[in-house]
Amino acid sequence: MNLVLVENLVAIMLELKEQGKDKNKNIEPLVEKLEYWFGQYPKGFPKHCERRKDQDNLDGLSWTQELSISKTTFKKAFKEIGVCYLLPEQFEQAEDKFQGEFYCSVLHPSNNHRTFYYRNTELIAAVRKKWFDGIEQKKWFDEIELMVNLNTQNVGLDQ
Repeated sequence: MNLVLVENLVAIMLELKEQGKDKNKNIEPLVEKLEYWFGQYPKGFPKHCERRKDQDNLDGLSWTQELSISKTTFKKAFKEIGVCYLLPEQFEQAEDKFQGEFYCSVLHPSNNHRTFYYRNTELIAAVRKKWFDGIEQKKWFDEIELMVNLNTQNVGLDQ
């Protein structure tokens, strides 16, 4: 995974933590895999939720195989970070395709029921900027500096 994808992953997870999401820890592995696949296919990629006959025609395993989770767990986790469209026409007609979420999925019933996944690059860039270039970064550095100062005082290194 390259540095940009790692920064995306860290920024997304920090943002989700700030929003109080991923309490059951199912979202983080999904985001990791999504970012991995977007590293391979930046414009989007098809993937089945569960194993299907034509899975071998797609790169890799289905989501349930890759993450070792149930279909229900996958769908619940994805709804925390993405919006789902049941038809390509719904996706194409939507004014805000991501509706403020990091990802979206579009089911294509006429294409072996493949689901295509897309990334909200604008939102991810904004979240990266927030956590790595903005006020949140300053908060981190202030907290680290305070901890270093307190530890230095506690062990007597400041004398």
